[in-house]
Amino acid sequence: MSEDMTFDVVVVGGGVAGLSGAMALGRSRRSVLVIDAGEPRNAPAAGVHAFLTRDGLPPAELVRLGRAEVESYGGRVRSGTAVAANYGEARGAESRQDFIHKLRVVFKELNETTIWVEVIALSSMLPTEITAPIVAENRELCRVFAASIKTARASMD
Repeated sequence: MSEDMTFDVVVVGGGVAGLSGAMALGRSRRSVLVIDAGEPRNAPAAGVHAFLTRDGLPPAELVRLGRAEVESYGGRVRSGTAVAANYGEARGAESRQDFIHKLRVVFKELNETTIWVEVIALSSMLPTEITAPIVAENRELCRVFAASIKTARASMD
């Protein structure tokens, strides 16, 4: 892969705060990577409120503008999810139904990650000896979470 993978700072989360921090760091000539799942928590909102010069702007447009600004200073924004963090959320679920829902999110993210690692392998961006163990581990984790979801559903009855 030709892309340099060394960064001064990695920002996890590409919301307004993460992008603002990444932009400031990029302006300070720091190499910055922003990792974001692309699913903003404020997506259902019709517009941004009480944000100077951006009042009423749709949230997706604010994120698009923020990403463009980060990239204009040399920062990079990449898609990524946090399976382990979502599993932590599931462990703190407020109900059995909430627990199942959060495990399903983990399961979906593992499936998505598996597909992207397979795409990377097929494109020869990384050798199979690196990608094959990752795919195998993700598939095993999918089986574990599928069984956990099934058990949690059965215990609801």
